[in-house]
Amino acid sequence: MKKLNVYYALVDNMGDKLNPYIMHRLFGFEIRRVTPLTCELSGIGSGLGQFTFSDKPWLAMGEWFAGRRFPETCIWGTGFIRSGHERPFYRSKMHFNAVRGELSKKKAEKLIGACINPMLGDGGILAEKAFGIRPSVKYSLGVAAHYKEQNHPIFKHILDATPGALWIDMRGEPETVIRDIASCEAVISSSLHALIVADSFHIPNLHIHASDAMLGDGFKFKDYYSAYSLGHIPYEYDGEHMITVSEIIDNYCIPYNKIEMMKENMIKSFPF
Repeated sequence: MKKLNVYYALVDNMGDKLNPYIMHRLFGFEIRRVTPLTCELSGIGSGLGQFTFSDKPWLAMGEWFAGRRFPETCIWGTGFIRSGHERPFYRSKMHFNAVRGELSKKKAEKLIGACINPMLGDGGILAEKAFGIRPSVKYSLGVAAHYKEQNHPIFKHILDATPGALWIDMRGEPETVIRDIASCEAVISSSLHALIVADSFHIPNLHIHASDAMLGDGFKFKDYYSAYSLGHIPYEYDGEHMITVSEIIDNYCIPYNKIEMMKENMIKSFPF
């Protein structure tokens, strides 16, 4: 089997684990997880900032040497985590095959001082193609907290308020989490990749902002939706009206054809 050195975050999170899952199933690669210094490919996740120089001189020197020894890397659907200023890229030859959204594209262009023309999208949108036939719908609502918000009380409140709801643990393996999401009529989540997997199956979903425990300032959500030319404001529970499944379904606004186009673009843009 072909081998590929890929950078993605090494955390207990289904979104990052989608990298070996999708790249193996759809593209036939055995994935070796490596650092941004040596990777051939940067994949699913918010790691574009990891390719910029550190503000620590001793680290920046090492990054400079690594960027010359391993100059070329391909970017496939990766995004930035925040909207703030970034230092320059240390990899000297970066091929922007795809970035998560228009906002990451503009940040990358600013850093390199030139226009780029990547596809826009997140590789997680291919979860449906990697998984296969959607299982039957068994649950009214999938409730999926970001892995850093597993114990936030809002999610128990949603589960208790919604008959037929399913708790989805985003720390699980992709096959299990994708099956759980695909078994739901709708999804509510503070995890971006729970929402993206739901999109891949055309399942209505809603982003809930539960806390400030996650890195970034909501940039990655705005970035992803910018790939569909959509703005984004998350749902915040006001302590009175709890969102219903029917409201999530009625307010879902990503067109079917745009999701399918993103899938096609992410397959076309895979560089290996």
